[in-house]
Amino acid sequence: MWTYVARRLLQSVFVIVGVTVISFVALHMGGDPTYLFVSERATAEEIAETRAKLGFDRPLPEQYLSFAAGLVQCCTDIIRFSHGASSSKKVYRSSFIPGLHDTCMVFERPASNGKGGRP
Repeated sequence: MWTYVARRLLQSVFVIVGVTVISFVALHMGGDPTYLFVSERATAEEIAETRAKLGFDRPLPEQYLSFAAGLVQCCTDIIRFSHGASSSKKVYRSSFIPGLHDTCMVFERPASNGKGGRP
C-alpha cells in the first residue's frame, strides 16, 4: 500500500513539473513575451527596460525557476486564502491573481438571512 502511494506521489511530481515546463515553453514559443506587456508604440529603450524589469533578459533556466517560484507563491496564496478571512486581507494585497481582491471582499461580507437583514 505504501509503495503504491509513494509511486503515485512521485508520478504526480513528474506530471506537475512536465505541465509547468510545457506552459513555460508555450509562453516563449510565440516570441519574446516582453511585447505582451508593452504598447505597440514603445521605444527600444522602453522595451529593454520592461524586459529587464520582468526578467526576460535572464537565461531561460533562471526564468523557468522564477516562473516556478511564482506558481508556488500563487498556490500558497490560495491556500492561505482558503484558511480564513483574516489571512485573505494579506493575500489579495500581495497576490498577482487577477480578481482575487474582489473575491476576498465577497467572502468577507457578512452573510444575510435572505430577507435583507443580518442573521
